[in-house]
Amino acid sequence: MEELNIVLTLKRLEGFDLSPIERVLIAHTGTVQLLLSLWFREEVKMKVKRQWEQDGNIARWTSLYTDTFGEVCSANSVIPLAQNAQEILEDVRAKSLGLGQIVVKHRVLPTRTLMVFDISPTELHRTYVLEGDRLRFTITESFSRECMRRVL
Repeated sequence: MEELNIVLTLKRLEGFDLSPIERVLIAHTGTVQLLLSLWFREEVKMKVKRQWEQDGNIARWTSLYTDTFGEVCSANSVIPLAQNAQEILEDVRAKSLGLGQIVVKHRVLPTRTLMVFDISPTELHRTYVLEGDRLRFTITESFSRECMRRVL
């Protein structure tokens, strides 16, 4: 679901020297893979770098990348076993789809709650909770600011 408090979202970003794409990346509530594919003008692919189960969760490290630009986003996610339906967990365990793609595949209308963001001279980081009927993921994404500028 799209963030409805537009004024609050804009206010949270005041004072940061962000390009238009950086503002979108920090506050965007849709799937990142499509957004980045549009930005880089080529398909952004997903690769699971590492995934394991521990303490009632699936921990997942992924990379979003293009053939031309290499890694454009890295993500660390926590998927609680008790808060996700079996068919969702099966797709996570299969490692062939990104979490946003799993949401779309299962036709879940999720909410995305931006928990925190951090902006450094070299990277953007954001952590949000993606939840809906039958699923809950906590996702931390990192974007290289230099990589975003290479497209301009």
